[in-house]
Amino acid sequence: MSLQELKYFPFEVLDAYLYLLHKQPVITKSVTSAAIGALGDIIYQFATKKDLARNISYRSIASFIGCGILVTGPMTHHFFILLDKLVPRRSKFGPVKRLLIDRLLFAPVYLLVLLYVRCVLEGLSHRAAKRRIIRTYLPILKMSFRVWTVAQYINLNHVPQQYRVLFANVISLGWNVYMAAMRWDSSNK
Repeated sequence: MSLQELKYFPFEVLDAYLYLLHKQPVITKSVTSAAIGALGDIIYQFATKKDLARNISYRSIASFIGCGILVTGPMTHHFFILLDKLVPRRSKFGPVKRLLIDRLLFAPVYLLVLLYVRCVLEGLSHRAAKRRIIRTYLPILKMSFRVWTVAQYINLNHVPQQYRVLFANVISLGWNVYMAAMRWDSSNK
């Protein structure tokens, strides 16, 4: 690839992404969520492990990929569509209602499903998954309210519906590093 061709490469990738987003929205959002989730876990592992070559947890990375494909992509895609039908942006108090529905109804359920699926994908039994969720759910939910409230207000009220999962994925890169830290911290207890 020449330097001239390289200059246009990001635009070609963006065009391909937008095309796929239009043709296969759930699959595209799921794969994007999986990639961002895995990247967050990889960043955490690189930042915290001394001998990464021998200690990298492929199962943890796979669980983030699985959650992106099975949970994050599909759930958020369908939630955003439903939310637009239930509470139009321009309705009276629409922006606040949308945020409250997201933060108080969707986020707690989504987080619980996400944590459980991640535990199962990591190979934990139902009992072990339940124990980990009991230890980590409330601290993660509280942090979610701190981190995601402003981001979701912007996302739900100013980002076009087809780009909301992508916007959330960009924010979630840092969030996934935090989630990986919580996963590793809870597995060491």
